Amino acid sequence: MNKSKPQTEHKSVDLKKAVMVADRVELQNVRLVQTNCLLKPGGVKGPYELSMDSNVTTKINTENKNIAIVASFELDAYVKDARKEAPDFKIGASFVLSYKIDNLEGLGEEHIQAFGESNGLYNAWPYWREYVQNIVARMGLPSLTIPVFRLVPKEEKKESGGASKETKVLPVKKSRKKAQK
Repeated sequence: MNKSKPQTEHKSVDLKKAVMVADRVELQNVRLVQTNCLLKPGGVKGPYELSMDSNVTTKINTENKNIAIVASFELDAYVKDARKEAPDFKIGASFVLSYKIDNLEGLGEEHIQAFGESNGLYNAWPYWREYVQNIVARMGLPSLTIPVFRLVPKEEKKESGGASKETKVLPVKKSRKKAQK
């Protein structure tokens, strides 16, 4: 992987399907369910580049009318221009977001997945940002602030000539960013 050049891959989300779920849910609980961090002996010296990844899984409990979204995040940091394959430090966490939904009528798995990849990530993002800031301090590293979560409209045109209802979710999938000192 070329560490000097940012690499970004974006997931597309059908917001129309996500909104159908968002209009019907209430967030009940957010729990940290998995965590890990790793710092190479000797710590990290100098500025570093970051690579972040996120993943979402969803589960519907029709009996209890609950939706569980598992939002998992991983951050890898490399000393700038060191050309190493292994990161100098890593931080990962998974959060379960529990939503109550009264009406599942007309919703399929694709609706719940679209909701998880947009609203689920958006709702988990502040918890991820706080977690990273806290763990970085506990690791004795310089302060690090994760950027805000952004939904970016996709600029593709459909065959009908209208704008697409899909949206790109940022940041996801291995995006190297230069960290502030």
